Amino acid sequence: IRQISLDKNHIIKRQKEILEAGAKVVEETRRFDEKTATTISMRVKETGNDYRYFPEPDLPVVEIDDVWYQKSLDSLPNLPMNIRKKYRQLGINSNNIKTIIDNYDLCMYLENIIDKTDPVIAANILTSDILSYLNKNNPSINNSKLTSDKFISIVEVLKNNTISYKQVKDVIPVVMAEDISVTDTISKMGLSQISDNNAILNIIKQVLEQNPESIEDYKEGHDRAIKYLMGQIMRLSGGKVNPGMANQMLTEELSKH
Repeated sequence: IRQISLDKNHIIKRQKEILEAGAKVVEETRRFDEKTATTISMRVKETGNDYRYFPEPDLPVVEIDDVWYQKSLDSLPNLPMNIRKKYRQLGINSNNIKTIIDNYDLCMYLENIIDKTDPVIAANILTSDILSYLNKNNPSINNSKLTSDKFISIVEVLKNNTISYKQVKDVIPVVMAEDISVTDTISKMGLSQISDNNAILNIIKQVLEQNPESIEDYKEGHDRAIKYLMGQIMRLSGGKVNPGMANQMLTEELSKH
């Protein structure tokens, strides 16, 4: 691409200088020299016939007017470069954009729902757990049970902290293979996330009562104490507690000791 650009720019500049000097541009074959970034004459032909130009006898003349041209442009699907630009503006990271655009079915699936849900969460799910499921089971996303409504529901339960990203890994294979809603799947699997402040606080207090040595470790500046206590909180809650809320509330409780 760089060579073509340099070649084109050089040709324009060269021919402009020739014409401005009052000379005539000679019809010839030239090659590009990478070292000098210029073109060099290879051979000169006196007439077009010397290049063996001749009309194609089996192709009729086609008149293309502006209306037909514009209609053709308007009928084109959204091109990858436009989709890439739109996704960047929506905040989707470059790795996810590349993965989605490289997978036509995945891209068209996202295009159909991207204005109806959170685009960043949607892209994250598509390029991780959903794509992993598709790769393992070899179906197209269009042949799975994952309807647009189901997918939007998955994004919403994540956005509302109804379930965590860790829990959604268990939900996705079910809703992609069976005719069951996301809500029913979460209920059936008992995956609803604990987001009630009082419930989380009770769990935190139990963990702190059982681990006084970790409180001392925290007061002495050991970061591992927070990680250990969070692990105990998740274990006691069966992995259902909202980790973001629990981490913040744990830090607040530790500061009181």
